[in-house]
Amino acid sequence: MDDEELRGRLKDIHRKLNRQDDLLVDRGPWDKHKTITNGAEEVVAELLPILKGRALWYIDSYGDLTEIKIKDGKFNGFKPL
Repeated sequence: MDDEELRGRLKDIHRKLNRQDDLLVDRGPWDKHKTITNGAEEVVAELLPILKGRALWYIDSYGDLTEIKIKDGKFNGFKPL
């Protein structure tokens, strides 16, 4: 997905999100970093102190919007939209 496609996708997604939620975008480079999907436990552990109960969404490397579910302060799966 190039930058122009990403900007368009973000505009569409912005309409779906509550302003209180947080959005991450998985941009890579995946040969150097884990994807958010493959590092979800670490992502939740790192961001939990600043989330304060807000939902956590991300756009994966295919451009799909997904919620990272959190239960009892830990990663608890994905909820695709």
